[in-house]
Amino acid sequence: MKSAVLLVDDDQNLLHGLARALRAQPYNLFTARSGDEALHVLKSHAIHVLVTDEQMPGMSGGDLLAWAAENRPEVVRMMITGNASAMSAIRAINEGRVFHFFTKPCDAMQLAIMIRKALEHQELVEDNRHLLRKCRSAPQQPERLLQQLDVLSKIVAEQLRGPLEAAHSDQHGPSVSVESTLRQPSLDVLRQALAATDVVQQLIDGLKGHFPASENEPQRV
Repeated sequence: MKSAVLLVDDDQNLLHGLARALRAQPYNLFTARSGDEALHVLKSHAIHVLVTDEQMPGMSGGDLLAWAAENRPEVVRMMITGNASAMSAIRAINEGRVFHFFTKPCDAMQLAIMIRKALEHQELVEDNRHLLRKCRSAPQQPERLLQQLDVLSKIVAEQLRGPLEAAHSDQHGPSVSVESTLRQPSLDVLRQALAATDVVQQLIDGLKGHFPASENEPQRV
């Protein structure tokens, strides 16, 4: 299933301009011209990333982000503001828990890059939730789940190292186009994810000592 992104702004020209700039991206794009329209989209579709203007008639962007944080916490939230006051920023961080801020005029290229990063972040969070649900569904087999997590952690780490090593080896090569850069995984996110797998592996290694060795595994002497 394709990811879905919701853009919200009461300025129709700005909204259409951003939508045109993002139309070639590999996700479904929804638009709304008010907080109320955005709520309807959020309630009726599986949205992965929400990008909203701050100052709008009726429900403000801050109110919309706060609602999404409370009722759709899986949605990654970002704000566009033309008046980046300290109070609006603090509120968005505390109540809306925003992933990123943009100031107007919003650069479409930077927006596209940050949406890609937000989708990668959302995918990692969902993978973690899936692992937690799996762990909770089989509490009677902790050592088996630990072995599965061990294998999964090593596989994920190996898959993350590939693009990073390729990027490192090509760092002196010819430059690439902006569009091809957008299609590559975010190297910053990959590095953060790889660091996270190292932490997970350390936790797994530490937990192994709390379970007796398997019958198929030789006892340590």
